Amino acid sequence: GSVQPLEGTPTGTIVATGKTLSRPDLAADPVYSVNQAHLKMGLWSSILVPLISKNRVCKRSAIMGHI
Repeated sequence: GSVQPLEGTPTGTIVATGKTLSRPDLAADPVYSVNQAHLKMGLWSSILVPLISKNRVCKRSAIMGHI
């Protein structure tokens, strides 16, 4: 896989906060630039859950919703 910067991404947000990120309407959420790519793929909502080990986020799990 490729290495991508986390800053300014939904994954970066959950790594920084350690909290679940629910985005029920990607079209109405202008915070993340990745939204446009997801919308083009037909994805309209997402929830990202941090997986925590030894008090730090080690991975994340994502569920994406589409039409």
